[in-house]
Amino acid sequence: MDGDTYEVRSSTGNTVTVRLFGMDAPESDQPYGDKATKAARRYLSDERVRVLVREEGAYGRTIARLHIQGRSLAELLVRDGLAWHSDRYAPDETELRRLERQARNADRGLWAESDPIPPWDWRDGERHSSSSTTAPGELPYAPNGPDRDCGDFRSQEQAQRFYEAAGPGDPHRLDGDGDGRACETL
Repeated sequence: MDGDTYEVRSSTGNTVTVRLFGMDAPESDQPYGDKATKAARRYLSDERVRVLVREEGAYGRTIARLHIQGRSLAELLVRDGLAWHSDRYAPDETELRRLERQARNADRGLWAESDPIPPWDWRDGERHSSSSTTAPGELPYAPNGPDRDCGDFRSQEQAQRFYEAAGPGDPHRLDGDGDGRACETL
């Protein structure tokens, strides 16, 4: 269907809509959305897949991992720079976090863009880059605005400024180990 949502036909003939666990691909109408979908189709290409169900999610979709010949589709897409690790829904997915960091550092896929817009912002209507118009030291988002996660920030320093401006209590859950440093993986 797109880079992170698939229709899977079981061996019994039933069709199930599956949303990949742990990552979020660009929307179809945003940059790299089409590339993510094409890459997923290329990886899947009528292959038999192993579906490891995590939970039933919103919108009637099954949240699952898909494995093709022992390889995780989510890991392949994040490694290729065609998806974000979803820190909000899979904060303990260290491999996806590592693969995203590698893709960022290598300017691979969507990370070749100066400031790619995460799909959760795209869905919320933020189709322009908020941080590209932000002067050094300014915050890209309102600290009391919608919930943000580490994937929303270009650097640890940017996340730290936001974390400190949001006030006590870490309302955005950016400091996983409680040491006062936000988004240390950035």
